Amino acid sequence: MSKQEIRQLIEATMHQDGLVDTGVDGVQMFRVTEAVRCTPAVYEPTLVAVVSGTKEAIIDGTSRVYDSSRYMCCAISMPVEAGTPMASPDSPLLGVQIALDARVMTELAIEMENAAGAIREPQSGPLPRGSLSLAGMTGLPMRCYACSNSSTTQPKPLCLERADFARCTTPC
Repeated sequence: MSKQEIRQLIEATMHQDGLVDTGVDGVQMFRVTEAVRCTPAVYEPTLVAVVSGTKEAIIDGTSRVYDSSRYMCCAISMPVEAGTPMASPDSPLLGVQIALDARVMTELAIEMENAAGAIREPQSGPLPRGSLSLAGMTGLPMRCYACSNSSTTQPKPLCLERADFARCTTPC
């Protein structure tokens, strides 16, 4: 489903601001048409894809804005200041949020770690830049990467993390 199709679905389904369950467990659509200054909140483990408008999150004093070109991934419960400072009836914030289940993420990390034991680095040296190595991805659900300098046209992740969580070592 394209961003435009998701936007049309939200516009056709939601006539008031708020969150609406989609019928798929853990997946909700949202709509905001009123500017809201950033206020304290707690983000739960979630993936948020904005299809229209912008949202802001302030973490440890650093402002992070995400929109239809940058999705947000929050891998752990985290205190933030969040708002929709640009939302208006003419430019609403529309999107989808998907709850991340900690149990499923833990099982995935364990499976990835077990798989990494079966994959060895080449004897001729490290893998070329940009190659994917499971061995370097232990604990991936707790790490993300920002591809702000990437030349791809794909949406780029905006990962909300504390300074003590390392960024993924996989190059963009």
